[in-house]
This record gives sequence, structure tokens and C-alpha cells, in this order.
Amino acid sequence: MGFNKGKFGSSAARANWRLLRVMLGLWIVIVVSGAVLHLCLGTPWWLTCELYLVGLASFHIWHWAAHQRWLLYPMWKVHMFHHWKVYPPKRFLAREYKNDKEGRTPLTSLAHDGPLYAMLLGNAAALYAGGCLPRTHDVAVAVASYAAVGSFFNWLHHALHVEGHCVERLLWFHDLRALHYTHHQGTAKHNFGFIDFAGDILGDSMEKPDYALSNSASAGRGGKDGQEEEKEAVARAAGTGDEHKSKVKPGALPTLAADGPKECAFVGTCFVIEGLVGVMGFVFGAAKDERGAATSKQDLAAPSIASEVLGTARDMLLFS
Repeated sequence: MGFNKGKFGSSAARANWRLLRVMLGLWIVIVVSGAVLHLCLGTPWWLTCELYLVGLASFHIWHWAAHQRWLLYPMWKVHMFHHWKVYPPKRFLAREYKNDKEGRTPLTSLAHDGPLYAMLLGNAAALYAGGCLPRTHDVAVAVASYAAVGSFFNWLHHALHVEGHCVERLLWFHDLRALHYTHHQGTAKHNFGFIDFAGDILGDSMEKPDYALSNSASAGRGGKDGQEEEKEAVARAAGTGDEHKSKVKPGALPTLAADGPKECAFVGTCFVIEGLVGVMGFVFGAAKDERGAATSKQDLAAPSIASEVLGTARDMLLFS
């Protein structure tokens, strides 16, 4: 486990390959959770799948809307406080998660979070009104499921901004961080996902990940030399296959006594996904080499990352 995984084709192909398996791994967790709830509580077998699918679509729409100043200015203003003030690209990482809710009022919090909650709760309400969730406890399970998955996504987002987090020992976490680091750069109208990027792939809003945070000891952490070292790190890593070897030592694993059950459960979920990623590596085989981007010159003429990921998915489904 960690940074010395087997090599799956070229660097870009390996990253796409891992990302697809992480996304599928979380889907497996969702399906298994739905089966357990069905057996234990009698909820519909399809419930967690429907909730997650609608939740992904809702989150993508909400995150996209949060970056549209013209759509709902108060929502945009609150969201950009996180991007511009708390975690700009030069200070993307911090030793502890910073409070990005500073200065919010109940009204601005509602303007920012309300649309997402409305879509999620609206889905549960529609299922109840349509007779798909006839029992009260089915609705309660639906709401609790959204709360659990939403809490995990929120925790994961926090972890992406924390330097030395314990899940940095998982290789795919660096892929997610690199994609989110790209999201914080430029217009920030790309890479809207956190762990599942299906919306970005289908909507062609996906940009290549930036691994400078893993290659440099100062990139994204502030300081005068951060940008120059970041450029040098990217230049050194380009085409060498070293983009995914972190220079930062991951933190200690959590304990129930020190960190509480939620932290342990979420870290445990990451390790479950790690196990599933490994199993799928054996099942589906290695990534294709030809889709890897070798040099920056080739990258300029390369297809979009969405096309690359879709091509990798096709190869995976064909077991080739």
C-alpha cells in the first residue's frame, strides 16, 4: 500500500485507470450498503443507488452553479471566499483545515447550501410522494443516507486541503487532490467532482490533474519560492512516471480515543475503496500504454482528459 504500486501503463493512463476504479469502488460500497439496508430494514434494494445517482447529479449542478456569478450572487460570493481567501492556489494546503465559514450569516449559509439541500431532500420527497418510499422509516433511511454520504464527501474535501493527512498514504488520494488543485486554479469552472467525476467527464468540464503538490515541498503552501519550485517540480516529473510519488510523509492513522468514530469510519471507508481498487486491478488488468501523455508538447495536441478517461473505461469494460 502507498506509493510503490505496480505500474499501470504510462503516468496519465495509470491516473485515469485509478480514478475509474475509485469511482467504481465507491459505487460498490453504495450497492453493498443498499443490500444491507434492504436485508436489515426492508428498504427498497435500489434505494441507495438512486439516492447516490441523483445526489451526484445534484452536487455537480450545485457546484457548477456556485461558480456562476450571474446565477445567484450571494451563493457565488460565499463559495469564492473558500477559493480566493481561504485556499487560493498559492495556499491550497494547510497543516489543519481552516474555517472557510468565517463571516457567514444564516442567510448567506442558506444561499450557499440551501440549493443543494433542496435538491437532495426534494428527491426523497418525490420518492415518498410517488409511492416509492411508502413507509416513514424508508424516508428516514433516505435522509440519513444522504447525511452520511454528504458528511463523507465534506470530510474528503477537508482532507484534500490538509497537508500530511493520513490518507495521503493511498495513491489515488493524490489523484483526487491533483484534480481538485486544478479546480482551484484559473476560472475554477472545471473538475467539479471530489471523488466521482462522471459529471465532469460527460459534461467535458474535466481538466488534467496538477501533481505539483505531491512533487514539491512548498507548492500550494505559500512562501516566496512556492511558484518557482512548483514549476521545476512539474518540469522534472513530466513524462518520467514520477508524478504520483509524494514528497510528503502521511500522518498517523486515527484512533477511536483520540479522533472519534467518524474519523475512523471515514478513513476506514478510504481503505475499503483502496482494497476494491486493488481487486479491480487484478480483475480488469493493466491500463493501456498508448493513452499516456509523455511530454508537454504531445499534451498540447492530445485529446481531452474526458476522452482519455472514456477510452480507458472502454478498455476496462472490454477486459483488454
